[in-house]
Amino acid sequence: MPEYEFDPIFEQRLERQLHDFANVAVRTFDAVEITRVAVTTGGRGSRSRLLVPPIGWRPVLILALLAIGLIGVGIIGGFIRLPDNNLVPNPSFEPFSPPPTILPTPGGPTASPNGSTVPSVMPASVPPSDGPATSSPPPTAPPSPEPSAEPTVLPTLTPEPSPPASPTLAPVAAVTAVAAGDSHSCALASDGRVFCWGFNDMGQLGDGTHDYRDFPTLPVVGIDDAVAISAGIRFSCAVRVDGSVWCWGEDPGSDDFSAVPFQVPVIDDATSVSAGGAFACALRSGGQVACWGLGSIGQLGNGVFENNSGVATPQAVVGLDDATQISAGWNHACAVRSDRSLWCWGGNGDGATGYGQLGDGTFENRSTPVRVTGLDNVAEVQAGGWTTCATLRDGSAWCWGYGERGTLGDGSFANSAVPLQVPGIDDARLLALGDYTACISRADNSVWCWGDTSWQGSNEEPPGTPRQGNKTRPATVVALANDRYCLLIDTRGQVWWWGTGTNQTPERWPVGP
Repeated sequence: MPEYEFDPIFEQRLERQLHDFANVAVRTFDAVEITRVAVTTGGRGSRSRLLVPPIGWRPVLILALLAIGLIGVGIIGGFIRLPDNNLVPNPSFEPFSPPPTILPTPGGPTASPNGSTVPSVMPASVPPSDGPATSSPPPTAPPSPEPSAEPTVLPTLTPEPSPPASPTLAPVAAVTAVAAGDSHSCALASDGRVFCWGFNDMGQLGDGTHDYRDFPTLPVVGIDDAVAISAGIRFSCAVRVDGSVWCWGEDPGSDDFSAVPFQVPVIDDATSVSAGGAFACALRSGGQVACWGLGSIGQLGNGVFENNSGVATPQAVVGLDDATQISAGWNHACAVRSDRSLWCWGGNGDGATGYGQLGDGTFENRSTPVRVTGLDNVAEVQAGGWTTCATLRDGSAWCWGYGERGTLGDGSFANSAVPLQVPGIDDARLLALGDYTACISRADNSVWCWGDTSWQGSNEEPPGTPRQGNKTRPATVVALANDRYCLLIDTRGQVWWWGTGTNQTPERWPVGP
């Protein structure tokens, strides 16, 4: 085997190169570099250079293996540091520069570099100082703890006017009235507050938001002395203790809408209010009736077929100065007078055809009230979609108008322009009308319904005559939510419901916080 003679200068340069590589950190190409230095160091004027044997590749291989072995030993022993990715800049990217730190000040918002505003909130760990500013470095925020749940940021909508701040809401002791609109409902609490739930696209819940709510948990903004409520298609109204009328949601007198209550002008002596499709009527203390909103087919009862732009100022219904109860439907309204006669006005048909919901035996729209044929001694009236029902003081029930789904309750499934008696009812107390369904509470507080009752979960054909719908819960007040479910109030002032196709047994509906 041939002898090899090593140059001491070569050994010094090789040792220094290995030392430099160890201090700077080993890169992927360092093994090749060490080998190249080992091979090329021996020449250039040195007498004792590395003697290359006749077979020239073996020394190179030996030195390369030696270098790799030394690097491996250095890495394992911790003498050579592995490269840190942050120490080797990537020439294809700009070096990272942290954004300037913006400290909030107690004096107001601070403008950020991009033009936005930073809220003036002083961190809890840095108390505000009254003294002059110092040049001390800004405090370093402590590391944030691991969140236990996904953070949720909800938008805050401040209603106009904003309700007074209340630390807590008192629970509702009892409910005295419920009202059902097209896709929302409201409940009147015994303390004068109003709670609404359901769809809220037009602000018809009155809580200052447009959020859908499954349950009535938030009160209507600013009303704590209501004495009567009503729910229309996309708006709601209430009468307050002072006789004023306030509505929220879609304004029937304009194209506007509001998520908080607004006062209806002119009226300051209302005793009740009834919200219809796109109009509303109020009963005043002297027996007069005033209506506002759309009146294109006579819904306002003021003797004029108004255009569709809406009338914001309440109009007096012609000839009614002794009304005792009112009800507004989709496009017609009715009133019981002091002599117990019943009068209706608004939509009824096109003259030749229609449903006859005014009950005067014709299909003519009326802009002034007409008397309902054949009914005397009326106790209550309810105007629905295209159907009207009334109870008499003898306990009988009568319906007229649209009846193709059994809504008239006489078993005929036909329309009628004159009242037809509902068989089997002789102890009627309170009425409720939806689009195609009618319900009634009887003397024993049971609830009976007829018409399209598919919302009760029944697969049977719509009953043309009354069928008991609530067998487990007595009802003192009943309301229908657009043929979706039935609301009732029991003798303790609690709200119960059933329907929507799944719940056939009344369940309590919590009202209030």
